[in-house]
Amino acid sequence: MRARDLFDYPLATTFRPPNIRKILSDLSGRQDFLPTVECEHGYALLNVVMHSDTIGIACNANLRPYQRDGGLVALQLADLTVEQEEAFYTRYGVVSRVGYGLSPLAQGLVRQLIACDTEL
Repeated sequence: MRARDLFDYPLATTFRPPNIRKILSDLSGRQDFLPTVECEHGYALLNVVMHSDTIGIACNANLRPYQRDGGLVALQLADLTVEQEEAFYTRYGVVSRVGYGLSPLAQGLVRQLIACDTEL
């Protein structure tokens, strides 16, 4: 599938980082685009995609259970360069104040992030 073909369908996204929005705009030949549906929560987005003809743009980790059971498939964009494909990925980090320990909840989040990162 080419990026331009995505725009033939309704697009559902979470609040996407600007890097993905820019790449999709560039590949489609458009100045910008607005998704048809924008969800705050990734699982709400998946619910929209599972019950409509929208194409969703979501985090890979959220998709895995649905891909394993055959409910969703990941679309590959044929016209992405290596640089553009790398730019699709976002980088997040955990920060904390110097001299303050992390709460048990924050420590659990860090463990979960490390586990997810290891899977990738």
